[in-house]
Amino acid sequence: MNSYKLKAFLLGLILIVIVLSTCYGYEKFTSVAKDKKIEISVILLLKNNEFYVKKLDDLFDPFEKDSKFNFTYYIYENNSTDKTKEALIKFIKNRKGRVIVENVPKPKHYDSIISKDRGIFMGKLRNKLKRLHGNLSSDYTLLIDSDVIFTKDGFDKMFNALNKKDVMVTPYSICWKTYQKTREIHYYDTLAKITKDNISYKDNVNTCMFHDCNRCINFRKARGVKLADKYLIKENVVNVKCAFAGFCLIKTDVYNKVNWDGTICEHHSFCDKVRKFGNILILKSVKTVTLDNIRSQADYTEVKNLLGMLNKYYIG
Repeated sequence: MNSYKLKAFLLGLILIVIVLSTCYGYEKFTSVAKDKKIEISVILLLKNNEFYVKKLDDLFDPFEKDSKFNFTYYIYENNSTDKTKEALIKFIKNRKGRVIVENVPKPKHYDSIISKDRGIFMGKLRNKLKRLHGNLSSDYTLLIDSDVIFTKDGFDKMFNALNKKDVMVTPYSICWKTYQKTREIHYYDTLAKITKDNISYKDNVNTCMFHDCNRCINFRKARGVKLADKYLIKENVVNVKCAFAGFCLIKTDVYNKVNWDGTICEHHSFCDKVRKFGNILILKSVKTVTLDNIRSQADYTEVKNLLGMLNKYYIG
């Protein structure tokens, strides 16, 4: 083929591409994979959360309306004495997924927040659900604890933060009990969190370590616990050794390879394994709220309004 014919051939090929992309849309013509939805597996453990389950429809409605995602739910319910089981059956009816219900008795010291028995028991339940749903084929897995109120805006920020190095992201979970009493923002999941400097609940009397949390500053001061300023958390994106906060987004290929062991907080062992594959982050700009047990529409409405404001306008 001489030079003239080659140029004519290439020009014709370019014209064909332009015509096809105009008629059918560039993305459709160039890549079918771009139209593929992102698969999210939702993992949820529940007990005596009838009101919360009824609110899951409302919480997940904006998620399910986002055409980029498909959601599949794997829910484990254990030993509820209210109508949680019935509410879950209604929730899952027109959704992809599976609900597993059991009646496994809790151990003697389960109700103590800092308890090896509790950590072992919760690790066993989480591993049991993991065995029952098997290896997941989704792109990402969202782990949720009951009574955590979250937003789609917060989820989107967490989703966008994941990359090759950062494989698991958690939010700044607000303790609702503290907020109701003082109107101060305090990080809830202090037991699970271990900082990059390896400071845990044992070193900080189970306080949150955020530099602007007056509740925890005063709590440590009253007990004579001093932490150097360099160890306090000031960043908005925090690289940690462990965090969970009841709302955790993780790459599924990592989730499939790890599990929980019998540590005093089951997430300590889980995160130790996750970090072999990449970083764990707390995004301070993403707010969720953790309640002990949400039972009132008034509380639910107040929490939703608070989160809508914080996730839209508040960075710190």
